[in-house]
Amino acid sequence: MYEITRDGFTLLCMGFTGPEAMVWKERYIEAFNQMEAALRQPPEQLKRMVEALAGEVLRDKPERRKLLRYRKMGLSVLEISRLVRRNEATVRREIVLMEACGLLQVTPQMVAKRALALSNLPHKGGAA
Repeated sequence: MYEITRDGFTLLCMGFTGPEAMVWKERYIEAFNQMEAALRQPPEQLKRMVEALAGEVLRDKPERRKLLRYRKMGLSVLEISRLVRRNEATVRREIVLMEACGLLQVTPQMVAKRALALSNLPHKGGAA
């Protein structure tokens, strides 16, 4: 009697030829693709947890609703910080938190704008 692992069995079967082997290979590929698709879908429980967390984030600090509204209006961090009378770092931190909770969507334009802003920062050290 021989003992073989599942991976060993798969490798062995992949080497087989003929109509029955082809059916087995097609079913294997189909099952793999279904499992991969299932893994790419966030579980329903995770979605509910993120929604609950987002609700808590807004309940925890009512001021965040203002930040959320202003950000959705397209205002910059500087503009929002002036309106709510908080420093820019605090506003930026709150915005990142809301993005992480799914309350704000990060767009490619926002990423490009942040990258441009970072590229304009003065570099530490002397000139080369």
